Amino acid sequence: MTSLVRQFAALAGLVLLAAVCRGATSPNAGYSSDPAAACQGVGGRYVGNLTCRMADGQITLLLSGADAQRAHESSQPVPAGTPKSWALAATALTFEVNGDRHDMLAGTVVTPDAQKRQQDLLVKWWNVRNRAQLLDTLHWLEFEGHRAQ
Repeated sequence: MTSLVRQFAALAGLVLLAAVCRGATSPNAGYSSDPAAACQGVGGRYVGNLTCRMADGQITLLLSGADAQRAHESSQPVPAGTPKSWALAATALTFEVNGDRHDMLAGTVVTPDAQKRQQDLLVKWWNVRNRAQLLDTLHWLEFEGHRAQ
């Protein structure tokens, strides 16, 4: 696969998420049935409606279940000098343009908001609305691409 296809696949991963589950660095951080305790566990203050005000003033959505697990797993920085860090280097320009982070494979913490944002980007820039269109576009990029036009 070309780096552009890898980049697109990583970006598309069907479909990465954003909101920011800041501070969730330990396996249990932010995982609690009590929203106030979960918020306090990541250094914030619970403000109601499953939201938390972080020390920097940012309002963050509290997640649960699979969304919380996905957000935690995607929040872990990628170690330098690994194959995953090479993949990050290949996506750096796109991540910068999209306002994403450079130390995470998804570019952002994977949350429902981020998934919607990435889906919107796929529709806007690639006219990809479903899995079949994604696979067709990836195939086109790998075997033909803009050079063939």
